[in-house]
Amino acid sequence: SVQSFMARVELELGRVVEGAQDLELQDVMSIIREVTVRSSATDGMFSQLEHIYKLLQKFGIEVPTWVPNAVHTAPKRWAEVKKLRDKCRGLLEDVINHQALRLRDKVSEFSSIVAKFREVFLAEMPFAGN
Repeated sequence: SVQSFMARVELELGRVVEGAQDLELQDVMSIIREVTVRSSATDGMFSQLEHIYKLLQKFGIEVPTWVPNAVHTAPKRWAEVKKLRDKCRGLLEDVINHQALRLRDKVSEFSSIVAKFREVFLAEMPFAGN
């Protein structure tokens, strides 16, 4: 459910903001991505729920007492979740950049190894046809 998703995001990303050191960068980035992916659909869902609630009120249909509170607080809570996502992204920016540089260096190193292997292979291959 959306409520459990928001609770999980608040818990995990809240730990990042608090400076927890035992979190895996990949897990945190996965949560940040989930929030981003769900963002427009969830925003649309909340606006539809509010529209339906107002329509029910207009026609005098009674709704459970928890509905008005949920209709008004859930979008605000979702907005806070998105702010938390942005804050975490900012806090992790240096770590992400460091990881990107490290990966680029590893790829460059591997490309160099492949180029050397290819050079030796082409020079020494027994079936060159010459």
